[in-house]
Amino acid sequence: MIILNENIKGLKVGTKMIGDWGAMIPLSYGTVTDVIRDYKGVDVEVTIDWDDLNEATYFTTEINKGPGVGIYTEENFYNNDAEKQSEYGII
Repeated sequence: MIILNENIKGLKVGTKMIGDWGAMIPLSYGTVTDVIRDYKGVDVEVTIDWDDLNEATYFTTEINKGPGVGIYTEENFYNNDAEKQSEYGII
């Protein structure tokens, strides 16, 4: 499978997502419900069903773009950002 953004390797239906909206707004937790591909088979959009927001579709280029405010795979959010790990008491 060809992937447009190397930061989202392995993104598929069922992938756990985290929305970090900043400004002391609580994190949102969601799950990918659809992966939309272009005619070449490249992942270009994902639909996320959030726990506290309406379902929404995002371009894959918007995912794991951090650090800071943004939409992340759960794995990337907790494993690849030492600042966030410290902020959320993981390390």
